[in-house]
Amino acid sequence: IRERQNADAVRLYQIEVAPVGWLSFRNGQQAVNNLVNQLQDEVGSRISLHLSNYLALPHKVNQLNVEQAQLGILNPDDFSLLEQYFRQEIQIFDTISFISFGNEQDNFIGSSGFAVTNKANKN
Repeated sequence: IRERQNADAVRLYQIEVAPVGWLSFRNGQQAVNNLVNQLQDEVGSRISLHLSNYLALPHKVNQLNVEQAQLGILNPDDFSLLEQYFRQEIQIFDTISFISFGNEQDNFIGSSGFAVTNKANKN
């Protein structure tokens, strides 16, 4: 009789504890999945923000150069001035590595802060 009572107690324990253990495991899985989803959303948002800022800067630098030329501060025909100006911009905007300018006369200047590419049409 005692063995049967022990066996019944073990079965009853298994019947009561097994679902609780399974529910705990399932809730833990859901909690981990929720945390993973939150982290992925946060990382994705931060990457998107940094990428947007990174890609917007070259357009702002270009607009600044256009406005400087329109105001007469920057002369697109003075390549030595453009070289100095571009180098200063590269030092100020540390994520910009190369700035260039070309005109319809097939003249081109580009500066990386270290080297200058200058192709002037000699015709």
